[in-house]
Amino acid sequence: MRWVVLALAAVEVGWALIANLALLGPLSSVLSRRPEKLQVTWERAWSWYPGQVTVRGLVIRSQTERMQTEISAPEARGRVGLLPLLSRRLVVRGLEGDGVVVRARHRLDAAPEYRKVESWQPPVAGLENPPGIKPEEVYGTGKHSWTLDFSAVRRVRGEEIWVDAVKVGPGVSASGDAQVVTRKDFTLEAVDGRFDDVVVTVAGERFAEGIHGLLEVELGAIPMPRTVPEGTQPDLPLEDATVRADLRGRLDARPLFRLLFGGLSWWSLESGLGTLEARASVKDGQLVPGSEVAFDLDALALDVAELRFGGAGQMRWTVPDDGSGWAFDLHSERFDVGAAGGGLDLLRAKSVALTARGSHLELGKLREGIVFSGELEGGVCDSIASWNELLPPASGFELKAGRGRVDARFTADGDSQRGQASAEISVEDAQLTYLDRPMEGKLKLVAKLPELELDARRYTLDGTRLELTDFRLEPAWGGEVVLDHGLLTPKQERYLDVHASVHLTDARPVVSLLLAKRGLPQWLGKVVEVKPVDGDAQLALAAGEIRGGPFDLGGDHAGVEGLFTLSKGDMEGVFYLYYRKLGVGIEVQLEDKDVHLWHARKWFDDTLTQRVEGTGQGIE
Repeated sequence: MRWVVLALAAVEVGWALIANLALLGPLSSVLSRRPEKLQVTWERAWSWYPGQVTVRGLVIRSQTERMQTEISAPEARGRVGLLPLLSRRLVVRGLEGDGVVVRARHRLDAAPEYRKVESWQPPVAGLENPPGIKPEEVYGTGKHSWTLDFSAVRRVRGEEIWVDAVKVGPGVSASGDAQVVTRKDFTLEAVDGRFDDVVVTVAGERFAEGIHGLLEVELGAIPMPRTVPEGTQPDLPLEDATVRADLRGRLDARPLFRLLFGGLSWWSLESGLGTLEARASVKDGQLVPGSEVAFDLDALALDVAELRFGGAGQMRWTVPDDGSGWAFDLHSERFDVGAAGGGLDLLRAKSVALTARGSHLELGKLREGIVFSGELEGGVCDSIASWNELLPPASGFELKAGRGRVDARFTADGDSQRGQASAEISVEDAQLTYLDRPMEGKLKLVAKLPELELDARRYTLDGTRLELTDFRLEPAWGGEVVLDHGLLTPKQERYLDVHASVHLTDARPVVSLLLAKRGLPQWLGKVVEVKPVDGDAQLALAAGEIRGGPFDLGGDHAGVEGLFTLSKGDMEGVFYLYYRKLGVGIEVQLEDKDVHLWHARKWFDDTLTQRVEGTGQGIE
């Protein structure tokens, strides 16, 4: 028995002597023979028992053909096999560590698509990105690979995990098994992560804080991608991947929203503060049916095309139980609506629902096959005076009062960025003025937009109808204007071109308004007593002016034709008023106005032709 004890003691002493001598220098030199590819350093390391090593100030830096990585730990403990090092295998079992920092970033020369997050990538000490000296050019690619085998990891507490634009920590701990074969593949087996009051930052923005919960990851042999041609994505199959998450915390949903829909310029989340609750799984590279990531947002601002929605709501990203795709839903019963980039004072919505449906479940393909739909029900406005910002500044109209209601729907395809929409806007007890002349009545606008070119901000109008009922304007007045066809382009200088069919109960109010614009004698309007009035007109709206015409409104015996431009309170145009066989031509040019009685019809036709040919006014 004494000889056994002496033998064990000799082995222990021999191990301590050999291992500590190796840890003082030679081992680090062996591991760091090619520092541009792999460098392992430590401040102090010791071993008192065979295989058990404690390291302080550990730094592992590596550079592959695609990635640059740095792992550091103030102190780490584990059982390290020394003999496997001879066969280029680093085997560590029962690893424990505190304050671990992991930083990884893609090389910009091999993965140029990551230049968009270059300013948010983590620093890696001693390495430039892109590298001035490429290790694969200095040492060649070779055929030998290192195997890093971390089995039965007991507990690793992370201070910071920073991969490209995503930073997590502190408060992350992990245990499990992992293996990396350099230049070949990467494997995780049953790695369990625990989050305890964790902060997550994406692209320099705080995405989440106070995150608590569990994350389980199992990955089969994932090939480590080599250099890929510029402008292409690496093939990263996840057939053997399984991820399960159960997380809760506070978050800002904007980074996730941009991840899902970042390529769509017409759909953006400007604010999304709330709470997160995620129960999701990924298996064989696909989201598992029944997975759900839920957000309860108390400070939400969402821009869709030309409108902004703000308030509180619920967002859910789910995979239906039948596995028929994925769904992203936003619903709210307390929403305010305004012009994009402006105040939220246009509407108070009773119910707003926005949905995105995707046909692909695979990670990395979430943007493919997306179909969007939205519905706004019972949007109300106590006073339509807030809608004045939507009117052209040159119109001369001002909304004073009236209770409005809006219902709207739209659908769009994410791949082509085209869609269609409809809306119904009604106003009770509308009060408005034109050049300080009061008018009252009811308004109803039924809008149909059969083709939306969302990326170009071009919307086709077809069959849109404006109804005016019981309008009081000396005498009672009403009618209907149908926009047969036209284009709405809000982002362009000339943002509306339409052709309209007009039906009015009486022509006199219209003539009276036109005459009042330039102070012409009102008796000209009195002679045009036509009930009802039918005709058509062309209308173009720009930022500083309104162009109307050519238009032709008339009844059985009388009517008015013309063309005009309203700009900054001034009007220019030509008009022809006729009653039976009598007619009068009127030309308005800034401060000048001329009345033509002799050959009025011929004068009007010639002048109108010159105006249209000279200015291009009208719609092709």
